[in-house]
Amino acid sequence: MLDAIEFAHELGVDTLGLSVLRATKYSPLKEILKGLDDYHIEESSGKVYSDMLSVEELQQIRRDVNASFFTIPVILRVLRKLILHRLLTFGRLYEILVYTARRKIRRMAKRRSIRMGHVMR
Repeated sequence: MLDAIEFAHELGVDTLGLSVLRATKYSPLKEILKGLDDYHIEESSGKVYSDMLSVEELQQIRRDVNASFFTIPVILRVLRKLILHRLLTFGRLYEILVYTARRKIRRMAKRRSIRMGHVMR
């Protein structure tokens, strides 16, 4: 999964997303996984799990991939394209930035409050 970052940058793609591997009802993936002892399929959802990586480790890998892929130049390139194609206006961009900044400030204040023993609502 981590190798996908460099490959995506080489291709010049704008977004990169990792999703949960699922074996659907008639998927040939089910047959492939039957022969592998380290993989299991959750019957209710079809999600594929491995004994090699925990769910928490996979979530951390996803966060690492996102943090490594979405660099400032990539974000600026995507924003430029959105503005160029009039999918995003400067006014809307300003609203998004203000909203994001306020949310970040609230989260930081909440963490600081929890560390100091206070509970914020």
